[in-house]
Amino acid sequence: MRPVPPQLLRRLPPQPGYEWHIVGSDLVLTAIGTAIVADILINVLQ
Repeated sequence: MRPVPPQLLRRLPPQPGYEWHIVGSDLVLTAIGTAIVADILINVLQ
């Protein structure tokens, strides 16, 4: 997992209590406290 660059993060919808990460070519939304995956945007970074 890598952090999302700020210029891309500004384009994503804010999700209080969650954070976006880059995994391969996917964007993954995880809960901050538990790291449970809430959403995956598949192949958005190709």
